[in-house]
Amino acid sequence: MTEPQSVSKTTASISKLKNGKPAGDEDVFPDLVKCLPPSALQTLQKLLQLYWETKKIRDECRNSIVLQLHKKSSVTEPENYCGASLLTVVCKVLERIIAYRLRTDTERTVRENNPA
Repeated sequence: MTEPQSVSKTTASISKLKNGKPAGDEDVFPDLVKCLPPSALQTLQKLLQLYWETKKIRDECRNSIVLQLHKKSSVTEPENYCGASLLTVVCKVLERIIAYRLRTDTERTVRENNPA
């Protein structure tokens, strides 16, 4: 999991962001990131690669804004609420890249250790 992240994988992670979702505390909406020109995507990819290589991420990725959303029925009952976390868009992309890499590396390891 040490090889550089490709721009195509970064783009794939960005494309999986949901449209119309609220921005995190940096006020960058997922819809905006999906419209980045290639030069900006390369810059974002370099930033994500820096996080990967140094194993250090911004404090904003360690915290999120948590909202309590009312689901149903009485507003006085705690079980009628659910939590929603707002992460920054960059952190969401990084999270997807990490999840993808973990999944593919785990699948490869399982295949190698369990021949058919």
